[in-house]
Amino acid sequence: MIQEANIGLGIFGKEGRNAARSADFAFSKFKCVRRILLVHGFLYYTRGANLVNLFKILKLKI
Repeated sequence: MIQEANIGLGIFGKEGRNAARSADFAFSKFKCVRRILLVHGFLYYTRGANLVNLFKILKLKI
């Protein structure tokens, strides 16, 4: 599943390091994932909002 995603987040665990090896980012604890999800979500939101504003501006100029 990590190979099908845009970004892979792997966590070192009892099962071994297989998920962490094939991931783009690896974490030792699950609580560390929260910050990267918040940052990624914020950047996704701002990029989407900027794109919508760009289309609004272009529509007004036509």
